[in-house]
Amino acid sequence: MSNPMNWTKQQIVAQCLFPKLSTEEFYSSPDYKQEVLRLVELGVGGFCVFGGNTVQVEQMTNSLQNIATVPLLFSGDFEFGLPMRLSEGTEFPHAMALGNNSDPDASFKISVAISKEVKSVGVKWNLAPVCDINSNPSNPIINIRSFGENPKLVSENVVKFIEGAHSTDILTCAKHFPGHGDTLSDSHIELPAVTKTLEELEEFEIIPFKAAVDAGVDSIMVGHLYVPSMSNNLLPTSLSSKVYSYIRDELKFRGLIVTDALDMKSITKIRNSAEATIDCLLAGADIALMPENAIEAATALIERVEIDEKLYENCFESAKRIVATKRKAKLIPLFATLESTKQIFTDHLNLALNVAYKALQIKLDKPIIPIADDVNFAGIAFLQQDKDLRTATRFFTMLSQAIENDCDFAFVSETITDSDISAIKNGIKDAKILIFAVFIKAIAYDGRTDLITKAKEIFDKLSAGKDTIVIFLGNPYFGEIFDSSVKIWTYSDSFPSLASVVIELSGRKVALKLL
Repeated sequence: MSNPMNWTKQQIVAQCLFPKLSTEEFYSSPDYKQEVLRLVELGVGGFCVFGGNTVQVEQMTNSLQNIATVPLLFSGDFEFGLPMRLSEGTEFPHAMALGNNSDPDASFKISVAISKEVKSVGVKWNLAPVCDINSNPSNPIINIRSFGENPKLVSENVVKFIEGAHSTDILTCAKHFPGHGDTLSDSHIELPAVTKTLEELEEFEIIPFKAAVDAGVDSIMVGHLYVPSMSNNLLPTSLSSKVYSYIRDELKFRGLIVTDALDMKSITKIRNSAEATIDCLLAGADIALMPENAIEAATALIERVEIDEKLYENCFESAKRIVATKRKAKLIPLFATLESTKQIFTDHLNLALNVAYKALQIKLDKPIIPIADDVNFAGIAFLQQDKDLRTATRFFTMLSQAIENDCDFAFVSETITDSDISAIKNGIKDAKILIFAVFIKAIAYDGRTDLITKAKEIFDKLSAGKDTIVIFLGNPYFGEIFDSSVKIWTYSDSFPSLASVVIELSGRKVALKLL
């Protein structure tokens, strides 16, 4: 690799671009693969990985490293493990389950495990932890991705997560600055507003980011937010020089500053790919993450730098930071020295199950658990999206096997009709206990919180005359509106969280090998 000081302007600015990398398209579409190869040829600094299985991702990252002039830095959103973006890997409990854990080192242990799996597929930069404080129960996108509702709790877990990642040489990212926790909209869809003063932000939202900086976090991700007290000319924070100056001057942060994904609608509604990329780098970002059209962004960036001295100066400083970070990640000078990735993390599932079990919160108004083998029960799952069907089926199948009793279960959503409800009620008439599993959580592009009204309506119609158990497998803020014999909060719909509920309801704690 040549000395960065001797690079061309194209080589310098290209380092500041980190496009999206779809594993499935890479293997299925020759045209897409050629586009990716073209981006590597142009000299992009790295990619953000989505989709595929672990073998595919490992092979893809290795093959691209082999043709890159400058080693590539691969990143990914693996907040609760590889399954957040890939089809394989260990699924760990969500951040809120870690924040509500009786194990004070849960975040450290889980971060270590996640980092080992991330490293095994050739990724060195985990875009985590989430530093947002979920102080608004109606937040449609952060929710259980946050460690909790107050600065102290979030900060403590953020630091532990960073320490865990660093112990395995994985880079970290504090997101979404200056804080996405007190919003009523999803920045994937529109630009959320945060109207607090700078002093209010510093006394609350920014505290976990300061803790992250003190803990040596490698990067800070700037969210797409409308924050008048920190923005220039009504711009989103990700395009505002005032925000980047604050991070550098007030937080004294010297690492990488990256934008949130530039293909989100809060940005694409006001900027095309070329404009968004150039504007964020001019504002002070080091990395333009995932522009909607990466080739368009790269071409425009390379053309613009020839006539824009300010852009060149910014990108030159950013390129130096990026190269320094790649050295820290041990990608430079010899990325080929990455350790062998042929590993099976057999101990991680037990760790995940232990942490999930210790996160359970149970309110018991009637001693009906564990459920006796001779007690008839029925299960109803309220689904937010189609893919919840598989998770709910898995949960009730595990439960019926653990209790060794037949379990009639049904799946409902907001589209259910009165006749459907009548049919279900007739089908569960012999059940003594009704288990109502609520699969509502924050989801990008679908983070609605009003679904709970329909879920409560269905619950009331089906539960009359029965003992009830309501399980909140996601959003934890709906507990008070349900009148139930037992309430269980998991703060996650991950597999270990499902399994921990099964263990609790069946009384089979002997199956849990406590750490």
